[in-house]
Amino acid sequence: GNVVAWQESSISGELSELKVEEIYVDVGSQVKKGQILAKLNSQIILADLEQIKANLEEAQANLMLAKQNAERARLLDGTNALSEIQKSQYITNEKIAKARVSSIEATINSLNIKLSQTNVVAPANGTISERKATVGSIIGTGEMFKLIVEDRLQWQPNLSYEKALDLKRGTNVNLIVKNKERIRAQISEISPKINMQNRQSTILVNLDKEKHKGKVFPGMFVEGEVELGTKKAMVVPKESVILKDGSNYVFKVKDNTHCNVPWYCGTSD
Repeated sequence: GNVVAWQESSISGELSELKVEEIYVDVGSQVKKGQILAKLNSQIILADLEQIKANLEEAQANLMLAKQNAERARLLDGTNALSEIQKSQYITNEKIAKARVSSIEATINSLNIKLSQTNVVAPANGTISERKATVGSIIGTGEMFKLIVEDRLQWQPNLSYEKALDLKRGTNVNLIVKNKERIRAQISEISPKINMQNRQSTILVNLDKEKHKGKVFPGMFVEGEVELGTKKAMVVPKESVILKDGSNYVFKVKDNTHCNVPWYCGTSD
């Protein structure tokens, strides 16, 4: 069966139409969750952020003035110094100024989030298996990297459904790798679905990353042995098996104490 990644994460940029400025990893790099893999150009976002911060200062100044006018209107409530229309206008202006400041602050938060998204980070621990991004390329929301999550691999052999019925979770398996070395594992799951084309079932075997490291890689086709159980059997030396008339015979010696030719003293079983 084939060896595949238990989970292979597709990593892409969250922002579109930005140029790749730096790439910090390559195929085979081991990364940690949250580690920066690449950096996108952030100049446009920084320029927008500076502009909106200037707008915030202006809005905060307008809010301060609106608060002062509204406070005076409240103090003069009940007098004839201001008309009801003027008092209502001052209080309304205060509310508008507050809303303007809140709106700009929300825009600043949004831009700060976009600024953080110019750093493309690893979603989990693992190893980079593919790198499609290049410095200077314009990134949409396309795939930049692929990550083998937690470096966990899985062996997925296919068996006829008749044989799959004899298996269960926890059954021991030996993968035969380089130099006939065997890596011991266990069946993790048996697919509940039978392939309608070939009538086979897929067996899932999770591999221990410490045991398979440097020996098994995604994409390999590996043979393995499934231990269905043990039973007693008679074993004889190969030399004692005689082929005669298309059949195999083994002679069992009953008594050779008075016979010089064991061939004639024995009877076949």
